[in-house]
Amino acid sequence: MVREVISGVFLLAAGALAIIAAIGVARLRTTAARLHAAGKASPGAFLLAAVGAAIDLGGGGAAALILAALAIVITLPIGVHLLFRSMTNERVGDDTA
Repeated sequence: MVREVISGVFLLAAGALAIIAAIGVARLRTTAARLHAAGKASPGAFLLAAVGAAIDLGGGGAAALILAALAIVITLPIGVHLLFRSMTNERVGDDTA
């Protein structure tokens, strides 16, 4: 009973963080600000959801979730950074490649 409540709290927090990130993506004006909102909140929301699911699943599921969380936390910020770099390095109308 207590385990399900704690798990539910983590999952609700993850959902709230994801909704806040979605509002930021929809409301912010510049592409850089949108990338920042999506890139910072997504790993946090996933980690909260993974903790909640790991509490509910137990040991075997928690091990798989730890691997998935490591992959997300490492790759997502790097991917967002590379998207931002490609956006800022793009030269419109420049044919001297």
